[in-house]
Amino acid sequence: MSRALRVLPFVSLTLWAFVACGPELSPVSKIDTLRILALRKSAPYATPGEVVDLELLWEGAKPDEVERFFGFWCVNPPGNLYGQCLTNVPTVPPSVAFNQDKFSIQIPEDIIREPAPGSGEAAYGTAFVFYAVCRGHLTFNGRPIDPDAGQGGLAGSGQGGVAGSSSGGTPAGTGGNGPGPIVGLPDCVDDEGEPVGSAGLVIGYSQIFAYDGYKNENPIIDGFEINGTKVAVDCLNSECIGKPYEPSDARGCTPDLPCFSTCASTINTDCEANHLRPLVDRASAERDLVALDTFGTDIGESLWVSYFTDQGSFNGELRLINDATTGWIEDYKTDYYAPKEPGPVALWAVVRDNRGGVSFARVRGYAEASDE
Repeated sequence: MSRALRVLPFVSLTLWAFVACGPELSPVSKIDTLRILALRKSAPYATPGEVVDLELLWEGAKPDEVERFFGFWCVNPPGNLYGQCLTNVPTVPPSVAFNQDKFSIQIPEDIIREPAPGSGEAAYGTAFVFYAVCRGHLTFNGRPIDPDAGQGGLAGSGQGGVAGSSSGGTPAGTGGNGPGPIVGLPDCVDDEGEPVGSAGLVIGYSQIFAYDGYKNENPIIDGFEINGTKVAVDCLNSECIGKPYEPSDARGCTPDLPCFSTCASTINTDCEANHLRPLVDRASAERDLVALDTFGTDIGESLWVSYFTDQGSFNGELRLINDATTGWIEDYKTDYYAPKEPGPVALWAVVRDNRGGVSFARVRGYAEASDE
């Protein structure tokens, strides 16, 4: 089984731009600065020639404060290592997009590679997409980027279209007055041209696997439950894209706004525990046919949920939903503890599988002063 899983890693990662020492960092689950929570692909497993649509979920800043970047120029790098995409020449015509939360690429028709003799692996290929969010101004090699460039890149890069397809223009930066080839990761600076640091720049990449005859669907979220009651969902999947959370002016609880009691204690066990979970369809846990056909190992997907909030805390920010060998786990809820100050709160649940699938939901609530 370990050999089967080795070719199926978690394939969307966020890379912090800087590593810093100093005061204790906030919990991973706390949204108190610019964050990328997920990249959702229309096809976590793609087929040759397929167009894959990508949607970037980021939070922790206002839309007019943030510049965004997508870049695609790399398939099948040596060793399937993303770093090779940054040191070698492009393997597909580069395409970039700025200030968009959605990006589309076309998987090359010839992406599938035959496995090494005796490896036992299925024939597959990989495509790498890079992305970034910047609370400031994006630059490449110290030169500013036109924030209205859109998909297709800078001046001289054509009129956009689908990355890697014949509908796009010439590779980014190859003509006109653009700042040069855009094949690499951007920097982020403030109004004075100084680097913004890790609080203002988040960079990531996603690896898309391509097979002939194998597909993988994104997890299915049917709603959200708090303390055993289904509540209104603020947004689900595509509805959240490009619409980061902003606290409302609401003061108090309403039928559509789940209510939590504030708690001044710094010890969670002294506070009221609110049980919450996304409602995930059992069909989300698909059978891993690649592992079955290649190695004869009959397993399912690993499926888990990550919880986030802007106020308050959890007793656990990560819960397993489906185990690859033992199956479904009904109790994947977490306990949420409200903050000490009253006011609006937001909750996120990001559900992932181990083959690149992801779905997410956001819920609004209100922390109301307790009677104690």
